[in-house]
Amino acid sequence: MLKNKFNNLLADYLNTFNFIELNVGLCIRHLSPLGLEESDKKLEKMSFERKLECLMDLSPVDSKRDLHEWCADAHEKRHERNMYMHGQWAFLPHLEEGVEFLIAPWMKQKYAAVYPGSRFSLEHLEIIVSELQACFKSLQLLRRKYGI
Repeated sequence: MLKNKFNNLLADYLNTFNFIELNVGLCIRHLSPLGLEESDKKLEKMSFERKLECLMDLSPVDSKRDLHEWCADAHEKRHERNMYMHGQWAFLPHLEEGVEFLIAPWMKQKYAAVYPGSRFSLEHLEIIVSELQACFKSLQLLRRKYGI
């Protein structure tokens, strides 16, 4: 049962980030003066970081401050997501801090600001997922607020 919770949290994390990236792309498509086909060709080649920059460039003037703050958070989440995607996960249910997450020693400096450590609790993993879900919800609120 705990192993299923662990696996579900990892899937929720990945899906939530993918929803964020999809919705940033949808915003760009909506705001772009290009047609959908041209926008899609452009989006296909963009990294997530470039999509955030493009969103800021295309966003309405009245939304710039809010979107700038959101993009800064999303950029940090992208950095965190990269670390989680390239790390090694294990669940050790017999331990209180049963979530094991390791990254290559040569990557620890790169991810020092977001690395949660090699062992933490399932509850801490829930917090990590919740924070990413909150980032997605914030984007949805901004989309509604500014009609994008």
